[in-house]
Amino acid sequence: MLPDGTQVWDYIRDWRVDELPFRVWFSPYNRSKTFGDLLWTGGLSVKIASTRMISALRAVGCTGYRTFPVDVRRRDGSPVDGYVVLETDPHPGSDLQNLYGQEGQNFAFVARSHIAEALRRHGADAVEIEPYDPDAGPPDFDPTPITPGPGWLT
Repeated sequence: MLPDGTQVWDYIRDWRVDELPFRVWFSPYNRSKTFGDLLWTGGLSVKIASTRMISALRAVGCTGYRTFPVDVRRRDGSPVDGYVVLETDPHPGSDLQNLYGQEGQNFAFVARSHIAEALRRHGADAVEIEPYDPDAGPPDFDPTPITPGPGWLT
């Protein structure tokens, strides 16, 4: 909680991590030592992606996301380099979008099929890519949900 009583998660949920007066950091909550392209955050509304995954998104001209610095630390406090906060677009029309058109951030998101295929070709690891019911999402969008694989962050 910030001195004014605002919750840090409000900034994350509302796509405003850049307004926080400090860098967000995460550390493992279990014994896993696996660091994949998308880190599981225990169901929290934040996504942490590898810079390798972001490079793959940039390479195909993906739209609908932005990134912010984040510190990922091992249980002993030592840093794990190469990760950023990934925020997806809460509005229709982008290559990456929030799941089911949600306004706030969520750990799961949807991607147009060509983006999901690009991530598969990239060899994205610790990422689950599953079919998505287009009737449940925005019109004229062929989304594929992407979620972190089993993981360890909180």
